[in-house]
Amino acid sequence: MKKQRHDALKPLSHHHHHALVQAMELKQAGTEKTDKSLGESIRGLIDYWEKDAVLHFRDEEEVLLPLYEVYAEKTEIELMF
Repeated sequence: MKKQRHDALKPLSHHHHHALVQAMELKQAGTEKTDKSLGESIRGLIDYWEKDAVLHFRDEEEVLLPLYEVYAEKTEIELMF
């Protein structure tokens, strides 16, 4: 059974999907895989950033991450790089 995310997280998930679409469009820009030029793809990315992404990151930083810090299971595992 597929685990569903909480309804409160769905808008953030949709933003992630739109960001992936933007990345794919940039990767394909100017190739035979799309009719969009690089300039059109860049304009789309800028529009996405100004309308959605800025607010998305603010929500993650000001709402999601503080809640995660409070409610996430604390572990004693130290990450080593």
